[in-house]
Amino acid sequence: MARGLADGSVVVSALLIGEATLVAGLIGIRAGDTYAMVRLGQDIENWSHCSPGKLVIERTLHALRGDGVTVFDFTTGDYTYKQSFQPERCGLFDLTYPLSLRGQGHLAARRAFAVGKA
Repeated sequence: MARGLADGSVVVSALLIGEATLVAGLIGIRAGDTYAMVRLGQDIENWSHCSPGKLVIERTLHALRGDGVTVFDFTTGDYTYKQSFQPERCGLFDLTYPLSLRGQGHLAARRAFAVGKA
């Protein structure tokens, strides 16, 4: 269950009140100098007025920046809160690699269909 926590490849951040009240949490994956946010959760019923999700993101980015991370991937989704961090947009890359003969046939059909549409 805790794989990735010890070596730092999985980063879990939390905004707490006291020692037990979770207000916001963020899970991400780190590889070298790159960090990608995976899941953000927050108690919007009681704390939405002070944007706890944005706060836990900001504090996480600040801490990771101090630890040498220079690339932050906000992953997919065009959510409003992301715009306040002024991210630089970049294109996604789709890699399909067949692992079997059946997969090779499927990939060949996809390529043929894509060429026919061009």
